[in-house]
Amino acid sequence: MKKVITNEYIEIKYEPEIKAIVIKWLPENQCMSELEFHEQLNTLFTTAEVLKADKMLIDANDFSYPISQNSIKLIENYVNKSQIKTFGLVKSQHLLGKAAILRLISKIDSHSLNLKLFNDYETGQFWLNLFSAMNKKANI
Repeated sequence: MKKVITNEYIEIKYEPEIKAIVIKWLPENQCMSELEFHEQLNTLFTTAEVLKADKMLIDANDFSYPISQNSIKLIENYVNKSQIKTFGLVKSQHLLGKAAILRLISKIDSHSLNLKLFNDYETGQFWLNLFSAMNKKANI
């Protein structure tokens, strides 16, 4: 997996074999302003678009940011416009992050979203590895 972008709030990696992008929210995200949160969303969805990713794993284990209604609408717009239709999400270990993510999931149109929830990063990574195994089996 290639590290593509790292800033103070997120780390983005890309696995070209399976066209998957992996986003890790860093602990500093709890200090973001709403504008900075929106900039991170733009960064991750623009990166996914440029790399032509069709899968996204979000490691929100350290996510602790209160997502506003305005931000939920922005996320929904990004998700609906994105070529990514398969999402994996590692749940936050922080109460604020858990509540924000549950609220977000309840608001986003789940009909167009294939979302898998994971309790830890290792399980999410295993899920991503299944796509790699399927690709290798298809190429045999």
